[in-house]
Amino acid sequence: MLYAGPSVAVGTATAVVVAVGAATELGRSAEAAQGGRRPSGVQERLNQLTRTTVPISLGAGAAIIGGGLLRDQFPGQRIVEVGDAHGTAL
Repeated sequence: MLYAGPSVAVGTATAVVVAVGAATELGRSAEAAQGGRRPSGVQERLNQLTRTTVPISLGAGAAIIGGGLLRDQFPGQRIVEVGDAHGTAL
């Protein structure tokens, strides 16, 4: 494996170029440092799941709070009642 600027002091050598520019390790490192790297398959799938589940969870939370407000129960009221009942059972 040869990197940029190798020197051969004695003898002969034959090299095969398999990548140049951005396709080399140095090029990939420079691209990653600049933030131009595309996400991997797993990262892309996690991003997609996040984009799907966050709006659903926010909507579900709003629906629960909205339902409670329609029943004249404030969001923290029910938690306190459950906590008190649990505390007396101990």
